[in-house]
Amino acid sequence: MKVVLPLLAFGLIALLAAWPRIQGADQETPRRDTGELEMMRALYVGTDSQNRPFSVTADRAVQSSSEPGVLDLVRPRAELTLQDGTWVALKADRGRYNDKTGKLLLLGNADLFHDKGYEFKTDEAHVDVNASNAWGDLPVTGQGPFGELSAQGFRLFNGGETIVFTGRSHLDLAPGVSGSGGLPGAGGSAATVSPVTGASEPAVPEAPPRVAERPDQEQEQPTPEQVQR
Repeated sequence: MKVVLPLLAFGLIALLAAWPRIQGADQETPRRDTGELEMMRALYVGTDSQNRPFSVTADRAVQSSSEPGVLDLVRPRAELTLQDGTWVALKADRGRYNDKTGKLLLLGNADLFHDKGYEFKTDEAHVDVNASNAWGDLPVTGQGPFGELSAQGFRLFNGGETIVFTGRSHLDLAPGVSGSGGLPGAGGSAATVSPVTGASEPAVPEAPPRVAERPDQEQEQPTPEQVQR
C-alpha cells in the first residue's frame, strides 16, 4: 500500500496535467508488435503564444516509444485562430505532430481553408500552431473571392495576416477585383495575398528549418479506406 498510493497519486497528477492538451481519444492501446501507443480519434487542444485557441485531431495517432511527444497521424486536421479573430482549418491524408513544440507536418492532399472563403491546396505543408504560421515549398493552387492562383510555394505569416506565394506564380483575378493584393470581402484586418513574380519580389520570410521529419517510409501507411475523404 505504501508503494501503490504514491504511484496512484502521481498518475492522477500526470493525467490532470495532460488533460488541457489531450482529450477525446476513444481508444488508447499499446501495439503488440512495436510497443507504440496508438490512439483512435485523438484530439489535442490548447492555446498558442498569444492565448488563441487551436486544436489538432486525427482519425488515428501513433506515438513512438523512442520519440515521446511525437505522433504520426492518419487524416490529421487542425484549426488555428488568427490574430484578427478569423480561423484557418487545415487537413491532409497523414502527418506528424510534435506535442512539445507545437509543430505539425501535413503530407498528401494538404488543404488550407480560411473562414472567409479562401482555399489553398498542396502536397506538403508545415504548420507552427504556436505562432499561427504555415509554409510550404511544393506547388500550390488556390481559389477564393479574389480569383484563382498557382505558385511554387507559400508563406502564411504575421499570425495569418499575410499570405505570400513564392516562385513562379500565376494569378487570375475574378471580375471586378483589382490587383491591389487585398482579399476582397474579408473586411477588417484581412489577410493579404501577394504572388511573388521575380524582379518585384517583396521581402519574404525564409522557410524556417524543417519542423518535423517525414514519417519513416517503412512505417505503416494509411489504407485507401483510412484516407478516403
